[in-house]
Amino acid sequence: MQPSSHLYLALTLLLAVGCQSTTTLAPPPAQISVAANLYQAPLGKEVSLPQLQQLAAQGNAHAQNELGRRYGVGAGVPKDSAQALHFYQLAAAQQLPVAQLNLGFMYYAGEGVPANVATAAQWFHKAALQGHYAAQYNLGRLYLTGEGVPKDGALAERWWILAANQGHVDSQRALKTLYEQGLGIAPDAYKAKLWAQRVHQAEVSGMAWKLPASH
Repeated sequence: MQPSSHLYLALTLLLAVGCQSTTTLAPPPAQISVAANLYQAPLGKEVSLPQLQQLAAQGNAHAQNELGRRYGVGAGVPKDSAQALHFYQLAAAQQLPVAQLNLGFMYYAGEGVPANVATAAQWFHKAALQGHYAAQYNLGRLYLTGEGVPKDGALAERWWILAANQGHVDSQRALKTLYEQGLGIAPDAYKAKLWAQRVHQAEVSGMAWKLPASH
């Protein structure tokens, strides 16, 4: 997994991608700092550009998202933010969460479209409602800082809990700091300690805590 200054990829044609970063929460940065701002090298390299283009033309949302990624970073094609935006929009219109997330990044960074944090927040929200942990983390970030949405520590907490329960360590770390420092909510030493223990578990064992699945 390698850092990138561009957008997040989950190539769900062949795999589901998870990612973590070492982003710290406090003090809140002036600019969004997102776990999803990382790439995992695609394992679907055998999917050629003509194959992807054919699948995308047939309406395959995952292929459209992957084409958006390739145009966004210039992977095997000339870098073209307008084309990246186009293919992400096609996939997002089919309710593909990772494409909605990627559109959020496009609007946040002003890639292929004028920067608009409020619109970015809307796309993060769409993906977050579908359970995408990176979108939930990003949305929490925006609520903490008040970028594009009203500043609301309680909503930041809500979205981070949803992502943290999926094993997203950055959200767990964010909650630890949120409760320690009382960022937009009342400090809570017990909850801070609880999330600190879970973060420590992930850092020591490499296995992130997740909320057990209900049966």
